[in-house]
Amino acid sequence: MSHLSSKSKKAQRSRMTRRKRRFCADCGTTSNLTIDHIIPLGKGGTNTQDNLQMLCYSCNTLKADMHPYVVTDILEKISTSAKGKGDS
Repeated sequence: MSHLSSKSKKAQRSRMTRRKRRFCADCGTTSNLTIDHIIPLGKGGTNTQDNLQMLCYSCNTLKADMHPYVVTDILEKISTSAKGKGDS
């Protein structure tokens, strides 16, 4: 598994900011942003730009080391459940 040095992380974050990714790819917030591997390194992902996205700390923590399709399924179930409870 490949880990970025803190200097590399800073350069990566700077490149992503310049590319106008100044918001969370999941919830859209602009605070507490972190760099996330869309496909986790442990699941075959890479450190290339096309596998990186900005996520806020909360969304990144929720996603953890899961594949993005699994996260999407979980979020849809939570959303559907919340809508059903509000309709009562």
